[in-house]
Amino acid sequence: MLSYVNDDVKLLIINKLSESLLDKNKKKRPSIHDSFGAWKDGRSADEIIADIRNSRVLGTRHIVSFDD
Repeated sequence: MLSYVNDDVKLLIINKLSESLLDKNKKKRPSIHDSFGAWKDGRSADEIIADIRNSRVLGTRHIVSFDD
C-alpha cells in the first residue's frame, strides 16, 4: 500500500509515528468514558425532569391536510 506513496510523505509518517511513541508526556485523547459522572447539580432527578418538561415549546408549524 505504501509503495504508491511519495518518499517525503513516508518520512513524514515515520516522523509522526516516532514522535507519538517517544512523547510519553503527551496527553492522550479524551474518550467518551472521561465524561461519565461529570454532571454536577444540586437538584433531584425529579426536579431536573420537571424542568426539562416545563421548558419544552410546542411547534408553531401549521400542518396542511392533503384531503382539502
